[in-house]
This record gives sequence, C-alpha cells and structure tokens, in this order.
Amino acid sequence: MPLETLQMRSNIDPQTIERLMNVLGKEARGSGAVFFTGGASALLIGWRDRSIFIARKGQISFYHYDFTAQALSKLSRGYDRDVSDVIAMYKQRLFSLKDLCDCFEAIEPELIRFPALSSESLRRKIEDFVEQLEKKSEDRQQ
Repeated sequence: MPLETLQMRSNIDPQTIERLMNVLGKEARGSGAVFFTGGASALLIGWRDRSIFIARKGQISFYHYDFTAQALSKLSRGYDRDVSDVIAMYKQRLFSLKDLCDCFEAIEPELIRFPALSSESLRRKIEDFVEQLEKKSEDRQQ
C-alpha cells in the first residue's frame, strides 16, 4: 500500500475532546496536567511554558502542546494532513517561521539520539516549508 494512502488517525471533533476532558476531570484522584500534542517531541526546552491552557476539569488542567514543537514534529512526518495542519496553525499565528527555524536549530544536536530521523532531511523539509510560505507571501504583496 503506498504511503500516501495510509491514515494516521480518525478525525476528532471538539465535542469528543470535551467529553474526554470531563471524564478525566471527574475520575482523576489527584491533580495533574494533560498536554494534547497532535504529535510532537519534548526535546525543546521550555515547551511546557509555551503550551497553551485550554481548560480545567476537576483537578486536571488541559493544554495544547507547544505549537512550534507540533509544527516540527508534523513537518518531520510529512504526511499531507500534517503539512496541512502546520499551514493552518501558521495562518492562525500559533507559531512564527523564525521560531520554527530557531527551535530546529536548538534540537538539531540532539537528533543524533533518534537514528530513524535524519536531521538533514528535516532541515530540508523546514527550509522548503519556509520558502514556500515566504514565496506565497511575496506573491500576495505584488
């Protein structure tokens, strides 16, 4: 089966997430935090500080995981859906292209710990992504 025909996961709607948060909030026996990642790596120092609060249910706080880290992870995987997600996050100004590049530079020395992930390949994906968005921005300005 060609790679592009594989599905990552089914769509999750906001009502499903809300139900999950309510159940976890009711069932939790102590305080805690849940970070919704959408796929990501915790290599970035400070990711907790950049995570965005969603809600508190019972003793549990819910957060969107650091959007810049999510963008890096999704670009690394490179599925069409992932790239579309990153474009949508960028359009919503959830991260900047500068932050994306800076965060890659920050984690690149650590990528040697992940043999299945080529730092050169990821660098090319990020550079291509940034170049495409900058070109679209220039085209709109002309």
